[in-house]
Amino acid sequence: HRTLMRLYVENGRRAKALQQYQVCCQALESELAVTPAAETEALYRRLLTGSDGGHGQEAAALNENSANEPTLQEATAQLQAAVQTMQAAQKSLEQAMALVARLKSGEIRDWGLG
Repeated sequence: HRTLMRLYVENGRRAKALQQYQVCCQALESELAVTPAAETEALYRRLLTGSDGGHGQEAAALNENSANEPTLQEATAQLQAAVQTMQAAQKSLEQAMALVARLKSGEIRDWGLG
């Protein structure tokens, strides 16, 4: 979201950058029950208080602050890895829940440990 916000500013679309922040907030809240990262909130505050009508200085400052940001390809790869990790965790949780259900029902009585 932060990268999109920067791209909007670079293209003179400050209102879209501000709107993207709202999209970010809504997505994070509904999907993860978290708030945006401090860097994203700082960018939003800079956009709200920015006074550069041509956005040139604002965009330059935003780019300067994004030197450590991953590229779109890197961010996509990180996101895909996170999704795979979450899917594996979900599968493990589902297996554990099925095992607990079998234990509760009495289907499993002997673990074969003794």
